[in-house]
Amino acid sequence: MDSDLHAKHHFIAKRPDNGGRRRAVAKARGRGIGSAGQQTGATLLDLLAYTMRALGFVMKKTALNVTHVSVTLTI
Repeated sequence: MDSDLHAKHHFIAKRPDNGGRRRAVAKARGRGIGSAGQQTGATLLDLLAYTMRALGFVMKKTALNVTHVSVTLTI
C-alpha cells in the first residue's frame, strides 16, 4: 500500500503541465548540495541538468547557440 501510494505521488509529480517549470526550479533548489541526503547520487547531476535547461531557455530568448555554450561549460 505504501509503495503504491509513493508510485502514484511520483507519477503526479513528474506529469508535465503549466507549473512544470516552477516545480522543476523548486525541486532543483530543494535538492541542492546542502541536502544531499534527500536523494543520493542525483543531487549534482540534477542541479547541472537544471542549469543547462535554464541556460537553454535563456538561449531561446537571446537566439544564441546552445551547443557552443554547453561545450564551453563542460571544459
